[in-house]
Amino acid sequence: MLSNQYLKGVKIIMEFEKYKYHYIFDDVLGLRIVWDRGKEHFSYFVNEELAEKSRKSDKDALEVMFYLENKRWPKEGELENYNKTDVKEYVGDGFIIYEEKEKYEIRIEKDCGGAAVNPVFYPITKELKEKALKSPRDGYEVVIYAQTGKWPPKDPEEYRREIIRKHQKLILINPELKQKLFSKEEYEDLVKIAKEEQEKEENK
Repeated sequence: MLSNQYLKGVKIIMEFEKYKYHYIFDDVLGLRIVWDRGKEHFSYFVNEELAEKSRKSDKDALEVMFYLENKRWPKEGELENYNKTDVKEYVGDGFIIYEEKEKYEIRIEKDCGGAAVNPVFYPITKELKEKALKSPRDGYEVVIYAQTGKWPPKDPEEYRREIIRKHQKLILINPELKQKLFSKEEYEDLVKIAKEEQEKEENK
């Protein structure tokens, strides 16, 4: 399978193999075995011998994962409960919700620039968990609420207006389109503020 990511503006192709317990990535970063256990994420660089062993069977895969995590091969009986967790996982559209002992967290991948993406966790209620899983729109609303403490506007254009009001310099990009979003008076005020900010930066 293929996955696209970007590194310093250059598109790179990430190849990976998906198995029951783990993934094998082979890309510009190197050969890696990757898996999750509840909220924990594991990623190890491996040689072809270990990667090939993990492909043979589910038992072989668990043995390799155990070896990578513990720096030794498992003894008899140690795989019985290995990689098991009490954390329940609900996968949504662009997020994951974890449930543990009736407490809930939503995981959102945050772009850190280039190919770097780090997970961020926010506590949520059971009601928000149920809403997030209803539909992509509900999921999007819960993600925004978790990050900001505010619900996004129902009207997509109002959401765009809110973003531009917070970051006035955006009004100077494609001004013909932006003008349609605001009254003449507000549009002119935003342009004035944006140009003043632009001049201040140029004179630094």
